[in-house]
Amino acid sequence: KNWQPFLDPGFLLIFLLVQAITLSLIFILLPLKFIKNIKIHKRGLVFFFCIGIAYLFVEIVFIQKFILLFGHVIYSVSTVIFSMLLFSSIGSLVSQKIRIRNKRNTSFFHIIIILFILIILYRFLVSDAINAIITFNLTLKIILASLIIAPVAFFMGMPFPLAIRMIDKRFIPWAWAINGVASVLSPIIAVLIALFLGYSVVLLLAAFFYLFGIFFLRD
Repeated sequence: KNWQPFLDPGFLLIFLLVQAITLSLIFILLPLKFIKNIKIHKRGLVFFFCIGIAYLFVEIVFIQKFILLFGHVIYSVSTVIFSMLLFSSIGSLVSQKIRIRNKRNTSFFHIIIILFILIILYRFLVSDAINAIITFNLTLKIILASLIIAPVAFFMGMPFPLAIRMIDKRFIPWAWAINGVASVLSPIIAVLIALFLGYSVVLLLAAFFYLFGIFFLRD
């Protein structure tokens, strides 16, 4: 009974966030103490943090939005995660055909701009799309929901593999680590933001994280 106040969901979210940040810093920064003659370019790695945050922000919002469509969280989680992984992996595969020379590569910048525009459009259109198909049967709703998610998920699969090709190979482990950290932190942060400002703001922030990150990527 003495611990009951600390089991409040709001407190647990803050506790989990602090715990995740602390462990993330330990696992990312501690290995640097044992490696000599290497300088991590922190500005470039900010990009991987930004796209990790943005990806999960979009995924969390989609899960929340599609609960209304399916009427059950299990269907929403399964459909969204499956669709995001499927179409993102296709986008990653297609990105191998894109030539990357440096951070000023126009193709890379165009992909980020497309993502920014798509996410902004989803902010205003996804609710209308859900309302249009809400009366359909479950199978058709799953198929249509996947098709709704497909365009943005396809382009969301491109920035990470493209950026990995642009950085020094010595920094790839930290790029993966930073991106993984963002993937752990972002669901907690997304829920906290949504509690105060709503899920629409979370989606808009995802768009700006993609755009913001590009300015930190270095040759």
